[in-house]
Amino acid sequence: MENGGKPKFPAFPYKPYSIQIDFMNALYYSLDKGGVFMLESPTGTGKTLSVICSTLLWVLDQSQKQKSEKRVESDEKLENNGQIGSDDEPDWIKNFVVNKDNQVDEKNSKKKKYGGVGSSNSKRKGSKFSVNSSSDDEEGESEQEEHEVKLKVYFCIRTHSQLSHFIKELRKTVFANEMNVVSLGSRKNFCINEDVLRLGNSGRINERCLELQKNKKKEISKIKNLGAEGRRRTKASSGCPMLRNLKLQKQFRSKSSQQGALDIEDLVQLGRNIGTCPYYGSRSMITTADLVVLPYQSLLSKSSREALGLNLKDNIVIIDEAHNLADSLINMYDAKITVTESLSYSMIPYQLENVHSHIEKYFGRFCSLLGPGNRRYIQTLLVLTRAFLQVLLDDKDVNCLNTCPDAESGYGNKMTTLQKGSAVKENGESCDNDSPLSGFRTLADMLLSLTNNDGDGRIIISRKRATCSGQGAYLKYVILTGEKIFSEIVHGAHAVVLAGGTLQPIEETIERLFPWLPSDQLHFFSCSHIVPPESILSLAVSHGPSGRSFDFSYGLRSSSTMIEELGLLLCNLATVVPKGIVVFFSSFEYEGHVYDAWKTSGILERIMKKKHVFREPRKNTEIELILKEYKEAIDNPAPKSGAILLAVVGGKISEGINFSDGMGRCIVMVGLPYPSPSDIELLERVKHIEGRAIRHINDYVAILLVDIRFASDSSKRSFSHASSKLPQWIKDRLVSTTNNYGEVHKLLHQFFRFNKGRACK
Repeated sequence: MENGGKPKFPAFPYKPYSIQIDFMNALYYSLDKGGVFMLESPTGTGKTLSVICSTLLWVLDQSQKQKSEKRVESDEKLENNGQIGSDDEPDWIKNFVVNKDNQVDEKNSKKKKYGGVGSSNSKRKGSKFSVNSSSDDEEGESEQEEHEVKLKVYFCIRTHSQLSHFIKELRKTVFANEMNVVSLGSRKNFCINEDVLRLGNSGRINERCLELQKNKKKEISKIKNLGAEGRRRTKASSGCPMLRNLKLQKQFRSKSSQQGALDIEDLVQLGRNIGTCPYYGSRSMITTADLVVLPYQSLLSKSSREALGLNLKDNIVIIDEAHNLADSLINMYDAKITVTESLSYSMIPYQLENVHSHIEKYFGRFCSLLGPGNRRYIQTLLVLTRAFLQVLLDDKDVNCLNTCPDAESGYGNKMTTLQKGSAVKENGESCDNDSPLSGFRTLADMLLSLTNNDGDGRIIISRKRATCSGQGAYLKYVILTGEKIFSEIVHGAHAVVLAGGTLQPIEETIERLFPWLPSDQLHFFSCSHIVPPESILSLAVSHGPSGRSFDFSYGLRSSSTMIEELGLLLCNLATVVPKGIVVFFSSFEYEGHVYDAWKTSGILERIMKKKHVFREPRKNTEIELILKEYKEAIDNPAPKSGAILLAVVGGKISEGINFSDGMGRCIVMVGLPYPSPSDIELLERVKHIEGRAIRHINDYVAILLVDIRFASDSSKRSFSHASSKLPQWIKDRLVSTTNNYGEVHKLLHQFFRFNKGRACK
């Protein structure tokens, strides 16, 4: 900031638009005030770059301000002691004092600059693992206080692709090389040990990694006890091979610092090149970092913060894509134990019953060898598992617990299956729900959730009998709001920034996250879209080509006439919309039902004569291939006119994929993603989807909200009306009333003809 005036943002790599300058100024001043700041800027307006340039400039200005204050304070202290400005003292004494001061400053600055190498082991509570030698520990201890005083920015991102995008944007600025930056992620994303990666499932990878660290500690202890003769290593007991050479971890930190801002892929490649673990390598750089980029779970979960050694006190927390923050907080603390879907055990909760059986057998076998404390712990576990079973089962089923077939044979068969190859879930992750560890992990999660002293916590008990295709009884812990969890973050940090394309309605966000926050500590800023009004056409489509009204409420959406009318709408859109159309359904099940109906009736064949049709896969591993094929069909459409992608609200495509330019010329939302317009979660996902369709100032898109519940007279709308929860930049352009589909088709034709002509100019 120059002369106390408005801050300048020289790091912004382009000439900023006026709304970007307003955005950066608002964020800069909010960081001065502290508290909670909600920043709403539509997707495609350069939000990420604006956040980077404003926040990191503020951090640098604060650093310079602190240095100036220390210098003034030091000079005043010397003056008071008569060491400066005293004519009675010889010049050599004055020079000696000044030189000594400079040496101390230089030493401290070197500590800050190079402290990351060899001093990464934090002694604070919650640090679970160390990769440094004892001498490194001592060095780290001596510099720990220096590191912790450093002002940090924690930038919290929801998905892996968004983290990569953030680092890409950061590299466009000078901050990428001027500041220490570290990217954090899960073991699954970072691991380079092929034997561990082969396990596939995140939970199993975490467990195996921690197990290897325990084995390493046991091996070190054995070597100390046996001396030189005990230095024979075995593959099973020597820990992870990627952490045996501590010098390589130092080399990893050094190379990473030299290369500037790196994303997860860069860090993994660096780890492979050096031959050391990038997961623990990145964790060890937290203490020296100015900017920490990390996923939601790592920051929002208290246990994760403690394990990583994250210190939020007086630091800056920025949470991007905060439109679903409340839901993420709530889902993070859910825990659930279900009844088996197998009918061979008379509906007994197979997972829970087997955990109970294993604990009983372990206790019976080793009871005489256990100490009093451990015996009491195991007996407590037996009481709890038995109580859970009694809650979930009928009395006659509880009496059958000890008469059912021995669980060991079932586990033996399942372990054999797991050794041959892991099953795969619908989302692409390997499935180990039948493994013994899975049962104990589920029980541990439930018990941990029950320890939450939160008045908003509830236990849901369902005694529904299982069927061949459906879920049976379950015991579930849920929290109704994330208020208490989020308060720990707000009270610790100097400032918490919630950034997103759409944060409306603000009242609901406040109520769910921080209703206790004083008004003077809450600030809000919203800017309009950089795209001109003529580049966005949002239409509430209440009637189809045959004149039937669209009502996709739960009771009507599966009717053959509703599905047929939707198909006819797509047939017409395929003729008027150029390139790509993305159609969002409320669930995979409903999308599948509609697709099968179109296929049977011949409507799908009619659509495919005009455009290629692709469907969002349930498996995450297949998404990249589908998107590649979808893009190719748009770039090289001949002999057709583009492609249609059928997607699902809440799926991978709706959360982390950008549909700029031809990939999303038209976004179609079929019905509402939730059954009731008054549901507080109703349109959070819809708002996010619509924002991903327009990414820059020359882009243009048509947004069709296909349901009669979106249409109404604007003067009669209430707060609970579906359209009232749309982002302001869409509401301002929404055509909420049309007499028939002919008007919709005419508006679309005019819109695309106008923007095609504008693009040619």
